[in-house]
Amino acid sequence: MQSCRLEVEARRFAKAVKLLARVDSKKEWAEVAFDGQILRMRMGETEHRIPASGSWPAPVHIRSRFTKTLGERPVQGSPLALSVEDGRLTIGNFTIPCSADPIADVGSGPNDERIDEAAHILRKLHVSREKVAVLVAKANPEHASLWSDAYEPMVDRIANAWKILARSGVDPRDNRQSAEESVRYAFDSAGVGSERE
Repeated sequence: MQSCRLEVEARRFAKAVKLLARVDSKKEWAEVAFDGQILRMRMGETEHRIPASGSWPAPVHIRSRFTKTLGERPVQGSPLALSVEDGRLTIGNFTIPCSADPIADVGSGPNDERIDEAAHILRKLHVSREKVAVLVAKANPEHASLWSDAYEPMVDRIANAWKILARSGVDPRDNRQSAEESVRYAFDSAGVGSERE
């Protein structure tokens, strides 16, 4: 992807992004293009146009959810700079992945609901949904079995204990392991699950 850079009026860009973020589109991606004078941002059938100057050889595509993220952020810079380099669109001091080709609609993933819920909880700490999604993508699937829904009451207890112990540097998995070992010991001591004569 060729590098490109534009300048737009921050106030007009912020207004256009907020309007685009309100669109209830089934599209997974939004298109950002420049015709030499006008920056076009399109999602589905909705398009917003803003006067701009600079060089932008070809349209780029971003995931539609990023328009919602952008719509919630204060846009700073006068003029506001937009650039694309190494597969990333930078708008002021905010950067997101982009692609020369439309991003395929792969449907919702198995963790999307959890990611949304966690991002909502962490929103006041300025942790974006994208950062939560990256954490999930990097996570070790083997650790997921430690926290399955079957153990929800235990998970709640461990989470509450970890809130207290986190300041001491205790890893939540260590809490889970200690609880599991204690439960296993209690069952073994009571003879639960062992053969009786």
